[in-house]
Amino acid sequence: MRVGDVILAIDGHPIDGVDALHRLLGVDRVGVATALRLLRDGGAREVSVTPRERTG
Repeated sequence: MRVGDVILAIDGHPIDGVDALHRLLGVDRVGVATALRLLRDGGAREVSVTPRERTG
C-alpha cells in the first residue's frame, strides 16, 4: 500500500467507514493473505496483502 491509497473493499466486502475496516481486518486476519480493492491515482486496482501484528 502507498500513502494516499483508499481501501474500497476487503475480500469483496465494501468498506464504508473505519468500523467496517476494523471489523474486516481483525486479529483473525493476521498472517492470512487478503485481497484489497484500492483507489490509487484515480483508478481502482486489486492487491493482495498479508496483515501482521503491529510491533514497536
